[in-house]
Amino acid sequence: MSVNILDTQSTLEKIKERMNISRKVFFIRFGDNDVCHIKGKDPYGRIMNGEEGIGRNRTKFSRQLQADLSRSFNIYHRDCLIGLTGQWPKEKGMRPGVFGSKRYQAVLDYVSEIANQQIYLNPIVFHYLFVFEPKILKEFFDNYLTGKVLFVGSADGSKLFGDVDQVETQAKNAYEQKGKIWREVKKKIQNNKYDVVILACGQLGRAMAHHLWEMVESFHCIDIGSMVDVFDGKVTRRWIKKTNAHENIKYFT
Repeated sequence: MSVNILDTQSTLEKIKERMNISRKVFFIRFGDNDVCHIKGKDPYGRIMNGEEGIGRNRTKFSRQLQADLSRSFNIYHRDCLIGLTGQWPKEKGMRPGVFGSKRYQAVLDYVSEIANQQIYLNPIVFHYLFVFEPKILKEFFDNYLTGKVLFVGSADGSKLFGDVDQVETQAKNAYEQKGKIWREVKKKIQNNKYDVVILACGQLGRAMAHHLWEMVESFHCIDIGSMVDVFDGKVTRRWIKKTNAHENIKYFT
């Protein structure tokens, strides 16, 4: 299936549109490594056997991870918005290493093979806006990611979102903790009336998304990704290293 990825502004407007209407809206982002795990092949077309990891964290393939990612990716509902890797429109400031959309051809082929719809949202919307349009992103956070918030990740969520409840994960390969983390997240949600659950825990967040979606409680769930690393002073991505991202922290404090 031919796939189109929206630009960042259209992506943000779509998220806001659904959040204005519905009490339970999800935005979950799937990157290259997620696509490879769902497909069961690495970026070079080789079958993944669990012996060699891929990506920055060298994540190893497992059938359980594949099943979790597939279940989350295949939620088909107008209020479960999916950001998907691919060739998104080039925007101001985009270049190699800074939100460029060049991908391994095999990954682009996998995207076409696993896609169940023609239009997906842009997975780097928050990262891009943080660097190039921080005021727009701050306005979104202030107006939409408010109320009682649960933050799931290794970074300090309070640095970006103020007074939040937090379930802390390990910084790398957090999926290894899935059983423990999911039990804690589930318990907190059942015992508190959260308005928003913010995911910043890599593949673990995508793997838990289908569990969160199936809960009877109503809350928005937004996967914001590695942007929070900037607030912890970490340089975990090339876009952080190649831009003045840290200078934009001032817009959020």
